Amino acid sequence: MAKSSQIDAETVRHAARLSRVNLNDEELDLFAGQMREIVAYIDKLNELDTGNVEPLAQAVDTPNVLREDRRRPSLKVSRALSNAPEKIGGLYKVPAVIEG
Repeated sequence: MAKSSQIDAETVRHAARLSRVNLNDEELDLFAGQMREIVAYIDKLNELDTGNVEPLAQAVDTPNVLREDRRRPSLKVSRALSNAPEKIGGLYKVPAVIEG
């Protein structure tokens, strides 16, 4: 893991270049400082003894609230299309999003 002292403007410039993000010098310095703070916080968390902590998928034990899938009748096409501004046959008509 990187130490916070290793995060400098050049490190941020490299990450920005890989991400195809253009940053000016002021932003490089700002983000370098913010990244140093984040890495320092993670370093602090790494000091905790988590040897006896069970891995979790969630921080809170939440029961599954999804319902069981059941087959049931769907809307009639005429009802489903009743508010459509434009329709063609039994389909919604939408503006073209791909040219050609």
